[in-house]
Formats: sequence, structure tokens, C-alpha cells
Amino acid sequence: MIDKIGFSDSPTIESTSVGKDREVSNDEYQLAGLGYKQEFTRVLGLFENWASVFTAMNFVSGIAGLLGWALYTGGPTPAFTYWVLVGAMAVNLSLVMAEIAAAYPTAGGIYFWSYRLGGPKFGPFLAWMTAWWNFSGWLCSIPSVQQNSTNFLLSAIEIKYPNLELLHYGWFEWILTFVGTLLALIPNVISHKVMTWYLRFAVVSALTLFFCYVIWLPAKASGHFRPSSQVFNHFDNGINFGTEKQASDAYVWTIAVLFSAWVFYGFGELQTPLQTGGKRVVFAISRDGVLPFSKYFRKLNRNGIPTNAALLVGFLSIAISTAVIGSTVAFTAITATGTIAANFSYIIPIISRYTIGRKRFTPAAWNLGHASQMMGLVAVLYILFLFTVLLLPQEYPVTAQTLNYAPICIGIVTVVSLVGWILPFGLGAWSWFHGPKKTIDVEEFNTLTIVDKN
Repeated sequence: MIDKIGFSDSPTIESTSVGKDREVSNDEYQLAGLGYKQEFTRVLGLFENWASVFTAMNFVSGIAGLLGWALYTGGPTPAFTYWVLVGAMAVNLSLVMAEIAAAYPTAGGIYFWSYRLGGPKFGPFLAWMTAWWNFSGWLCSIPSVQQNSTNFLLSAIEIKYPNLELLHYGWFEWILTFVGTLLALIPNVISHKVMTWYLRFAVVSALTLFFCYVIWLPAKASGHFRPSSQVFNHFDNGINFGTEKQASDAYVWTIAVLFSAWVFYGFGELQTPLQTGGKRVVFAISRDGVLPFSKYFRKLNRNGIPTNAALLVGFLSIAISTAVIGSTVAFTAITATGTIAANFSYIIPIISRYTIGRKRFTPAAWNLGHASQMMGLVAVLYILFLFTVLLLPQEYPVTAQTLNYAPICIGIVTVVSLVGWILPFGLGAWSWFHGPKKTIDVEEFNTLTIVDKN
């Protein structure tokens, strides 16, 4: 079903050339029905599209970075329990978002969903807040993922060279993170062909790592296994240090959610697909004038790649990663901020879908049917619970070294976005941002003819 009301929802339409009837694919026609002319070159096949998602959410490699912390803060039982629980919640959230994505398939779609579901009255403000929350989530996720890889590499080197002092310098840690970010940036600015081969390589490396975990690691540990009673029943309250410093078992179980939540959010993501998503978000919100210097960051090179957007994401990711120099808590704060910001950007269109936008939303051919509302409610409750957990202190006693700085980071993002909206004298977005800009008008849309390219 073509949603032709997309043209009337936004007063801003960029001029386009109108010619004779033009043959387009069904996907391009669907996108035009939402008011957008296809600008990206679609060269990724079914496998590569699956590979980008599989590698970007590669929770397998995240195990190495967080398993020790999970065992310390709860032991095997909560780690296993919450792996299953959070995994189920993540799948439910993905299905709820997929239903909206099927109806509004646009690049950087989350903030576009918020606008369409919010309508002319609430849509611009909801879209503005969603864009900034989502943008911040991507920016914080990329350096946190690379930092996780850096920490894993440093740990491996330290096992081989335990007396190497260089490994404990913050500047050396940052250099490794810097190099890793640059390597992840390269496939995003060269060509689609390079990205295609990289995604194939990433799948092979992820599966290889998986088999190392389930075959090679147990084989090397043969004869040193723990009894099954300890693996499935042992609870270790590692936060407690004697009777004078007791944390409740319930709090420890709550903290255990962090391990599973970060892993399933993509704590172990491969950075290149993550930067791909980041640059597309930057392109989308720049296309609609949300970012400063938007006209520069929305430009595509001759290969149809938003190079400027990719460079911006890479530069800001490297800048954020400098926080780890001389700080032992910055890594946790950045990771938590990325997870909170991204998930809160998800909750805005989901709530709008079932409240102010329930009459405006037309499900696509793929939808959740009668289960939609219940699954949406579960997704909202899960995000709110996750939001609360990620803002809690993770260690006691709370000091400058153990304080969870994520609330401060989230507060900064929220204040900046709100100030950007309410500024007076025509500077605030309330006076000039009226929603996503349309890049194709009704006249040109009426000249399009669907051709089955298959």
C-alpha cells in the first residue's frame, strides 16, 4: 500500500525536476510515496543486508568484554537467566520497531516515524527530540564498541607480556582506539563494493569467533570444568564486601541486567557496520536540516556515499573516545549513554504508534496483527526498566571513581536538544523546523511507473 498522504504532512518540499514517465522499482516507488526520492545506490543483496545486521549486533564478541563483570556481579545463574530474558525482550522490541519500519521504510527512519505518528501538531517536536537522542546514541555506541575491542586486545597482550608498562598508559589505549576507528571508517568512504566484501568477511570472522567459544575454548579447558550445580545454581553477590557493606541481592540481580542489555544492544558490534548506520542517520537528519551545516553533511559523492556524514561520525567518535584517557569510569559512562539515548529514541515512536498516532498509522503487509498492542506495551516497559537500571550506581560505595556518569551525559544531551528547540528570536527549531523535507513532489510522483526488476 502506498502512503500518499506523505506529501501533505510536511509543508517543505524541495524542488525536483519533472519529466516524462520514469520506470522505477517497487521499493523506489514505495519510498516516493513517503515523499522521498531514492538517493542511495542499492547494491547490497539479501546476504549483505543480513550480514550488516548480524555483524552490527554481534553479541558473540561482546561476551569477552563483559563476561568477567557478569560473573563478578552475580555469577553464572543471573548471567544465564538474564541472557535469556534480555534476549527475549530485545527480540520483542525489534519486532515492534520492524512493524513501524515496514510502514515507513526510510533512511534514519526513527525520527521520521516520530514525525508521521505525531502528526502536524506534535510531530515536529517529537521528531526533533528523537533525532538528537538517536544521533547521540549512535555517536556514543561507536567509541564504546571500539573501546571494548581495545580493552580485549590489551588484556590479551598483558597475558603474554604481564610486565609491559606501556599497556597501562591512557594515551596508548587511546591510540589503539583511534586506529581501530579509522580502520572501520575506510570501508564507509571508499565504495559499495568494498563494503560488500567487508560484510562478507565480517560474517566469517564472527562465525569463526563463535566456534572458538563453543569448541576451542571448552577443549582447552578440558579437565577443569566446574560442576553443573555451580554453573546453573551458583549466585555470587560480588558487590558485597562483608556485613558492613551489604548490597541487597535484588540490587545485584538488577545490575546483572546491564551485562545482558549491553551485549544484546550490540556491545560487541563490529564497528564498520555500526558506522554505516551512524552515517545514514547523519545523512537523514542533515537532509531535513536538523544538524548545523546540514547542506554539507547531506552531500553524496559520485559513488552515492555520504562521505561527509561518515567523516563527521568518525571524527566525533574519535573525539568522544578521548574521555578514556586517565579515566576508569568514562568507558562505562559512554556505553551506558549510548544504550540509554538509543533506546529512548525508540520509545518515542513506539508510544506515539499506540496513542496519538494510532488512527494515523496504516500497517504494512508485514505486521504483528492482534499481538501488536501487547508486544508494544512490553517493549515500552522494558525500555523504561532498562533506562532506570542504566542510571543506577553500579558499585558501592559511590565515589568519584565509581560514580555512574551516564545521568550527567544524558542530561547534557536532553538540555542541548531542548535549548535548541526553544531558543528565541527565530533561532529555535520551533520556528523553522516543521518536519522532514520532501525531495519529490506530487507531480513527479505521478510520472513514476513500477517495473519489476526481478
